[in-house]
Amino acid sequence: TIIVYKKDGWIRTIFHEVSHRILRSAYNKPPKWINEGLAEYFEYIEVIGGEFEVTTQSHKRKRLVRWVSEDNIDLDDFFGWTNDEWRSRSNKKNEFISSTLSWGVVYFMMQKDENLIKKMLKSLSEKNSSKTTINYNYPGGISDLSADINKFYK
Repeated sequence: TIIVYKKDGWIRTIFHEVSHRILRSAYNKPPKWINEGLAEYFEYIEVIGGEFEVTTQSHKRKRLVRWVSEDNIDLDDFFGWTNDEWRSRSNKKNEFISSTLSWGVVYFMMQKDENLIKKMLKSLSEKNSSKTTINYNYPGGISDLSADINKFYK
């Protein structure tokens, strides 16, 4: 059940929550980073001229640019977070690092090659860990993903 109070951004809330539902119907208990990353990604979907387009979340992008410049992104650590660790970092005090990184990784992958997400989901559905999934499916593994994300958000 989704309850939405009509306010600014209500349609984004619907897209976000429906994305969670669709993913969970296909994949039992997906890791937080991909579950929330995809929901945050699809939250900003728009229909423009009959075509679907996903716009960037500029506030999250600005955080990522700053964190890259400060060398504050450790994806190896991030992909090892438990659900409790992920939730504990998803608050204003921590600048919503968990949801921002989740969106940033998914946004980057979708820009690079939409098939990456499909490969990740398939591997995760086979009960592989996030780290194993990325090391197997991303050319060069987590270290190259980190380097590529750093370049992307510079």
